[in-house]
Amino acid sequence: MQLPWFYQFIQSAEIAHCDGMGILKAHQFMGYNLSLKYRASYTLLLPKLLENVNQNGLSMFLLGSKPKHLETALTNLRQQYPNIIVNGHHGYFDKEDPSQNQEIINKINQTKPNILLVGMGMPIQEKWIWQHRSRLNVNVFMPCGAVIDRLAGLVPDCPEFISNLGGEWLYRLSREPKRLAARYLLGNPAFFFQLALAKFYAQPLRVEKMGYMLNGQKHSLDEPVSLLSPLPQGMN
Repeated sequence: MQLPWFYQFIQSAEIAHCDGMGILKAHQFMGYNLSLKYRASYTLLLPKLLENVNQNGLSMFLLGSKPKHLETALTNLRQQYPNIIVNGHHGYFDKEDPSQNQEIINKINQTKPNILLVGMGMPIQEKWIWQHRSRLNVNVFMPCGAVIDRLAGLVPDCPEFISNLGGEWLYRLSREPKRLAARYLLGNPAFFFQLALAKFYAQPLRVEKMGYMLNGQKHSLDEPVSLLSPLPQGMN
């Protein structure tokens, strides 16, 4: 499935981090010498992010998951990180209904969160952010997949040694085979087939220097951004 808007979404991001070994291995296959240190999965990122948000007394809004699971996630966050101001709304609404979208946008804007976590699964969560972010009073948007269910204690973290070996997809598949079988057993081969076509048949991309955008300035990969460092001043 080709999603032209998705490329624009990624290109418009201030920070696009490597969430998973598949993306890291794909970069290496295409000839980019990226090491494991450039991987920043939510398993590694989330605890440090929440500690930072808690220390700075910032606010978050969780959008996604089932109503009951969302409430559990909110309760857990408030108990474990008492300085975080956190609100949320479940993800079971009609994404194509303007009135329902506006109701949720109003709710988010009333709380003025520093960070909005959108966990609806890819590419639904990215599409929702892409369509509505211009109307949202939010500092940071983060599509987050199953993070809300993880905060609710429903999705166990993959052991680090399995994750570092590139086996997190297999671990998740073993835990949720019905939900994830099509994604991994069909999606993974399709991804690597497209990757092989791009490497051997497509015109090579002209990349002068890979880098990232932060605060409107481009930085080299030789000076990687720390996603775990304190958040910039002025976000609270």
